[in-house]
Amino acid sequence: MRSAGTRRSWLAASIAAGVASILIAVSGGFAVSVGGVRVSARSWHLSAAAAGVAGLGWLWTASRSRAIGADVDALGAFLETRGRSLALGVATLAVITALAFSSYSASGADASGYLSQAAMWSQLTTRFADPIVALPNWPLAPGDTAPLGWTPALVRGWQVPTYAPGLPWLMALPHALAGTTGAVLVVVLSTGVAVWATGALAWRLGGGVAALIAATLVATSPTFLYHAFQPMSDVPGTAAWIVCWLQVARAAPASSGLAAAVATLIRPNLAPLAAVPWLAITLAGDRAGLPARAVRFALPVTAAGLVIALLQWHWYGSPLRSGYGSAGELFTLSNLGPNGRLYASWLWNAERAFVLLSGVASVCAAISAGGRTRRRPASEAGHSREQRVRLVVGLVCFSIGVAMAYFVYAVFDVWSYLRFLLPAMAVSAALIGAAIARALRIPGAAWAGAAALVLVVVASAIALQTTRRLGVFEVAAATARARDAGGQLARRLPAHAVLLAGEQSGSMRYATGRPVVRWETLDADSLRAALAVLAAEGLEAWWVLDQFEEARVRARFPGVPEAALDWPPEVEAGPLMRTRAWRIGAH
Repeated sequence: MRSAGTRRSWLAASIAAGVASILIAVSGGFAVSVGGVRVSARSWHLSAAAAGVAGLGWLWTASRSRAIGADVDALGAFLETRGRSLALGVATLAVITALAFSSYSASGADASGYLSQAAMWSQLTTRFADPIVALPNWPLAPGDTAPLGWTPALVRGWQVPTYAPGLPWLMALPHALAGTTGAVLVVVLSTGVAVWATGALAWRLGGGVAALIAATLVATSPTFLYHAFQPMSDVPGTAAWIVCWLQVARAAPASSGLAAAVATLIRPNLAPLAAVPWLAITLAGDRAGLPARAVRFALPVTAAGLVIALLQWHWYGSPLRSGYGSAGELFTLSNLGPNGRLYASWLWNAERAFVLLSGVASVCAAISAGGRTRRRPASEAGHSREQRVRLVVGLVCFSIGVAMAYFVYAVFDVWSYLRFLLPAMAVSAALIGAAIARALRIPGAAWAGAAALVLVVVASAIALQTTRRLGVFEVAAATARARDAGGQLARRLPAHAVLLAGEQSGSMRYATGRPVVRWETLDADSLRAALAVLAAEGLEAWWVLDQFEEARVRARFPGVPEAALDWPPEVEAGPLMRTRAWRIGAH
């Protein structure tokens, strides 16, 4: 026994060091500061050497004992019995990664929209004042002074959020306690919940190996990581949906309905898809309990739908109108073709590991279809084949529903809009893990544990290399410009300042509390008129522009001296992309 323990310790050390070296090599390593202490791992050579030494130690001791096969089988058994715990470990690493690489910045429309709405709710109000539209002879429309993420309210002089309230509600208390950092922690924790719940759902479908594969597939997804590093709704929404399905698998209608309600509040456009888990859990179990299951799931979802309808009625004048517009304006069948082509190309470019493992899972499902496995995992105890089939059908229908909901949605041209498919990808990851795990349990499957581990490592390596290529690990550096510029301006702007901004209009109002004019909605005459009124009222106007906007401003307002930007900026921020600010009248 002592000899076996020594051998397997060598094997475990070799695997751990080998995995570390591969992941460091493909991701470029990391360097973070924790409590003032800098922790970094940039070179893969040392861990690779340690893997080689430990591997040789295991091979020598195992060959002497003629136990190579036994040790590899023991590895498979370990992955099966400890897979759920390993998936929890993957989720913990995902949280640590999100903490280290999160932007903590309200840069752009989405981040500033969610954070500023969280700040609004923390003040127990439902709208934001727009003081400059009340100025005498003010020439601009209310929409010209609404920053990104906001829209004019039905009552003049007020603005209301564009985005759904679910995520800001989750952020409101943390924001009140710890500002931006507190709100960002909601997304960071959602990252861990999404990964853990995906692994737990896969465990229900296919055991420990399935849990490890599924959790790793989500945790290393470039799309998932890109949005785990920013205060946006995609990862929390994904976490809510995957928890909903996990509770369906556990036959818990009330908690699954509550999770679906949270998902509905975060992304109301996917609310109709709550019918799929509702059917799955309603039809599960005995007929006598069917009405109770149906009601217990439906109550929180219905309540969430009513809340959204009432809030949209209050904000936009109709329970069927969102901050983006009406359903007829947003969804059309003519978008199916363009979006289908775009999403397919994005999946191959950004989610190649996911696509490849989907192919492997399809082959595995064909191999194991109708075949008998060597053993049933403990996770399948108490679940009939009919129940598992019903759950799988529900998961597949849900994934297709998510895809179709966004294939008819507006057409975008940036790979990061794969974020819309994250709930479907998480559910699919659980199915992929289960299909592969079941195939590895058929009689005659050689070295199943080693094969599973190789799949996990290779898929992770491909995904992390893609993540690095797409610049995902540079999100914090790229978005730091808004946080830094906003901080500088908050300290130096006078109370009577007004900001002319575009891309950072939401983030600048969030950081400074000053009113905003959206330059990209104006022409030369309206800009001159607005500046004249501001000057007459003693208000100080400032340009706040991202680097790429400067040339656009000059081109849009030729002949307007205030738009020439030919004097030195008073604020300049950002290590990668720059955000700069000019005080009009300083030249």
